[in-house]
Amino acid sequence: MISRLEAFLVQIWPTLSITLRALRRNTLRSSLTALGIIIGVAGAGARGEADRVVMADAGGRPSLRSVVPPAAVTRSPTSACPGRGFAPAGRSHTPG
Repeated sequence: MISRLEAFLVQIWPTLSITLRALRRNTLRSSLTALGIIIGVAGAGARGEADRVVMADAGGRPSLRSVVPPAAVTRSPTSACPGRGFAPAGRSHTPG
């Protein structure tokens, strides 16, 4: 009498055989795929750890700060034209 495990192995053996043969024939591809999976899992773990640290430092609420860029130089409406450049903030660019 065949046990359930033996019946399962008999059914799945052709698939496992083809899979193992393909892995042996494509060792570089298999190795690079495994490396990519390992790096992906490690990256996800590192990101989760970084998120945990940020949340702990923020007291459970992440805080976002807005940074306003300096207004020293802005684009003038005519600066999109060839030969035209930037105009200092608050001054209009007069075509020459």
